[in-house]
Amino acid sequence: MLLNFTVKNYRSIRREQTFSMQATELVSHAETVMSQGRYRLLRSAVLYGANSSGKSNLIKAFGTMKQIVLGSIKLNPNELIPDYDPFLLCTGECGPTSFEVECLIEGVCYRYGFEYTSREIVAEWLYEELPSGRERELFSRQKEEELTFSTRYFPEAKVIKSIGCEANRLILSLSAQLSGIRSRALMAWFADCYVLSGLEYDGMKPSSTRNLEAQSETREGILRLFNRVALGFETIKLVRSSDPKEDNPEIPEEFTRWILDQGTSGQELATLHSVYDEEGEVAGQRPFLMEQMESEGTKKLIAFSGYIFEALKHGRVLWIDELDAKLHPLLTAEIIRLFMEDNAHGAQLIFSTHDTNLLDLSRFREDQIWFTQKNKRAETELYSLVEFKPEELAQIRQEEHVGSSYLLGRFGAIPYIKRED
Repeated sequence: MLLNFTVKNYRSIRREQTFSMQATELVSHAETVMSQGRYRLLRSAVLYGANSSGKSNLIKAFGTMKQIVLGSIKLNPNELIPDYDPFLLCTGECGPTSFEVECLIEGVCYRYGFEYTSREIVAEWLYEELPSGRERELFSRQKEEELTFSTRYFPEAKVIKSIGCEANRLILSLSAQLSGIRSRALMAWFADCYVLSGLEYDGMKPSSTRNLEAQSETREGILRLFNRVALGFETIKLVRSSDPKEDNPEIPEEFTRWILDQGTSGQELATLHSVYDEEGEVAGQRPFLMEQMESEGTKKLIAFSGYIFEALKHGRVLWIDELDAKLHPLLTAEIIRLFMEDNAHGAQLIFSTHDTNLLDLSRFREDQIWFTQKNKRAETELYSLVEFKPEELAQIRQEEHVGSSYLLGRFGAIPYIKRED
């Protein structure tokens, strides 16, 4: 579970900004708060802001941290670290980019982060929290200093210190290669976090294909979702078009003949639609190949469904940029509902949107609503609705649906549109 994510000097984010999934002392919507030991965490959070305000950059920042963590060990000596993309709209030097996460793994809170340039890891650190609430340093690495570490709780660092660590590699990933227990747990946590784009989802179909292939809890959840939102088809099936009848004996013969006639290869997702007579009665079924015949919104929901239900099943963190793109507002609301109500394993949904229909205090707590806007230096600033003054929040709570107030600029984070005289 994610507690906090902090980023500095990445794309439009120059100064340190922290996004938090820790619940405040608000008493509203208690069902959206998960208790984990002494922590109270949110099941979901939403990001609003003008185009180019930095919403996507915050989500990209987490995705970049994940990719560097997972890919660091594969870098050759002196190879450039990918995705070094600092803030460029200032006269001074860019300096290193910094990422830090605080997360809960099996009840233990870890704080891990690093600073880097295109050529080297400038600093890296890992701490774990003790039952008392104090932190214990597991290791700390500075460019100009020796590696310090806990011999008892991070013993693999002794090997790393003796053999050395390339300047462009993370100690965390090297430690995981040496079977470090805590490092492997953190690496697995990053691997299990999903970062998706609501605008580019063509490559996401394999997840749904895999989850629809076999009878499972995830497959049943996906089919229930499709049935609930009434996308227009009766069911969806995975068809191996090399010999669909042999691989899919439950599919009607006319369906398999049609699949063969399409001349497709590999695996295809196909939807079965009812055919009606003149009186509106069901007279049969007709298959559609998803990629060729379904709407873009339907294809997006199908592509996302595997990640959504994998996250729900295993309690993972799911980041989605532009969740609402090509989806009806009620479909977006249904995805959010799954994380708010049908979430038994502690999954978390973090998404950006322009859909002000969702900006409603009957749906979200104030600490779930976040905004991005740029200051006069073109730097992204990140803040939550809960940070407004008490008297402002009291008036906001009376309104409940705050979408119109947001569009009027009451919370900032909207585009400035110049009017012609």
